[in-house]
Amino acid sequence: MDKGPGLCRDIGKKARVGTKVLSLGTDVSFDTKLGTFSKGNAGLSYTDDNGFVTSCNLNNKGEILSTSYYHSLGRVNDTAFGMEVTHSFSTNEDTFTIGTKHQLDEVTTVKARLNNFGKATALFQRERPNFVLTLSGEIDTKALNKGAKFGWAVKMMG
Repeated sequence: MDKGPGLCRDIGKKARVGTKVLSLGTDVSFDTKLGTFSKGNAGLSYTDDNGFVTSCNLNNKGEILSTSYYHSLGRVNDTAFGMEVTHSFSTNEDTFTIGTKHQLDEVTTVKARLNNFGKATALFQRERPNFVLTLSGEIDTKALNKGAKFGWAVKMMG
């Protein structure tokens, strides 16, 4: 909001059309003060009944193109595999990321991810009624001498 009563600086619209299989969406915002688009994103996704999802997105006002693949391998233990390829047009930089998740039991999930720059991350999450504990870490496999990052979070509800 801009200063002043009733003055809206950004006007935005989100739209999505599709079925449970194919979906097309957009998210656009216009800055009325600057007279330019402040946000412009669009995406297309395909989902099938076997846990396969793929998508293609054009984000950041056409600056970043990404495509992703996600496949649920098992419904019992919620095991999944995914990957994403992203291209930045301004820097001509590509990023390739692969990841997986696995539900160890009904309250415990682990996730891992690695990208082409050598960043490896891992997450352990335990969910109980009114309580969630998350432990995470990241390491740069191309610069092991820089050490690793570790973090934790506790969420209490009710």
